[in-house]
Amino acid sequence: MKTLKFRPALAQLITDGEKTTTWRLFDDKNLQAGDVAELVNWETKKVFSRAVVTEVVEKPIKELDDHDWEGHERFPDDEAMYAAYRSYYPGKEVGPATAVKIIHFIPVKDWDADFPKIIKEVGFEFPWKNEAVWALDVPTEDMPISELAWHFDVPFHWRDGGRYNLTSREIIEHPESHKAEYGRTMNCDLKYPIDIMENKGRWLILDGLHRLMKAHILKMDKVKVRKIPRNKIPDILEKEQ
Repeated sequence: MKTLKFRPALAQLITDGEKTTTWRLFDDKNLQAGDVAELVNWETKKVFSRAVVTEVVEKPIKELDDHDWEGHERFPDDEAMYAAYRSYYPGKEVGPATAVKIIHFIPVKDWDADFPKIIKEVGFEFPWKNEAVWALDVPTEDMPISELAWHFDVPFHWRDGGRYNLTSREIIEHPESHKAEYGRTMNCDLKYPIDIMENKGRWLILDGLHRLMKAHILKMDKVKVRKIPRNKIPDILEKEQ
């Protein structure tokens, strides 16, 4: 996961909900809208939050506008601003023509803190709202079930009061032992596409695992999917209250 480091005072502003924009000079990070980043305290080196990048713009400091200042700390005057950034980047000259990368972000809760290791390894690093996913205008296309079949061997389901302790394959191969989940699988409607997003090098389901299972049980070769772009993450994010 990518990281963004902040001096302690700025980290506190983020924690307090006052800072949602950071400016980076001489920056070589390829941050883009939809990236998830860990926010790190510059002094302690500890992660204090996580955030989804919503927008990235680069321009000379002299062209900063009101939107670029939204969610960013203010300075008494321009010279104070230049001095602050010279202290952040020792040996670098900072002035009106210096390029600045404006990064807007939304802090997100550490929703996966108690997830088992396997889910953390393959899963998304942000919480989302299914209703927001469904509302997206994304085209539908066919995909071989084989490209998504890896989901069957990860314990995405729950049983006996536990969390993430049951695999799709167990449900598929032993329906008599998992009647509720098998019934839920066979009652789902295949007219709705499966919503997926590229994550950690492969396609991961946002919504529709039971539909994938049913299609497999019915010996279908392909399913209808919608490939949700990662830059849509800000639109589907379940934000902190």
